[in-house]
Amino acid sequence: MPPTRTQLVIEGNLVTKVEIEEGKEWSGGTYRREVDRGTVELSALLESLVAARDSEWFVPRLENGQIIARKSVGSTEAVAVEFSPAIRRILERLDQSDSRARQLAFPWVYLVGSFSGGALSYVKVFFRNERAEGSEAELYWPNLPNVYGDGRLCTGTARGCDPTSSIARRCDWLARMFWDSQFNSDLADYHWRPSRNLANHPQSFANWEVKSATDPRFILEVPWRSVGLTLRQVLDAGVK
Repeated sequence: MPPTRTQLVIEGNLVTKVEIEEGKEWSGGTYRREVDRGTVELSALLESLVAARDSEWFVPRLENGQIIARKSVGSTEAVAVEFSPAIRRILERLDQSDSRARQLAFPWVYLVGSFSGGALSYVKVFFRNERAEGSEAELYWPNLPNVYGDGRLCTGTARGCDPTSSIARRCDWLARMFWDSQFNSDLADYHWRPSRNLANHPQSFANWEVKSATDPRFILEVPWRSVGLTLRQVLDAGVK
């Protein structure tokens, strides 16, 4: 892949992360491509940096998602990434050769990745209807297929996570891998089908899309099933 570098562009009280890719074209010329990776307020970034200096919790947000917790023991590390409620594009796998993009409302989504020697061991996914304000926040099961009973996402043959890269880059890869997944009926008995019995829960991806277009906040009214564990407990398990 062409080499990339990252710049933080400060304009007034806003900070934008820009990834710059430069390379040579087949014709012999050169090109430059800039990709905006997110904007935050400068004051919020500085506050996060100060908070992160003396704590394993809460580090800066510069991507579509925010690293909110980290814990490491030796070469093993567990990281939690938070995504705020939003309409998000996911792919529903229809058959072996076809899939359909769906625009679905999601509540607060939490990915907890466990890394050993920098390589991904597993990633778990959880929901909340309110933001996790700390490590003792209770977690809830998602309604997604392709997720095992303990919350682990079936990653299939996902590749491309460089174990030597920074934790921020590995979490960027983790987020892209999750949101770009093709969800089918595999493992649906663990979480997808049981969730259909919950009040106000959509009965299909198609119904979920209709409800999302009508009132995206409906998803925050679903009484998700409790995991019975806190964020800290899930992170602790990720470094054992």
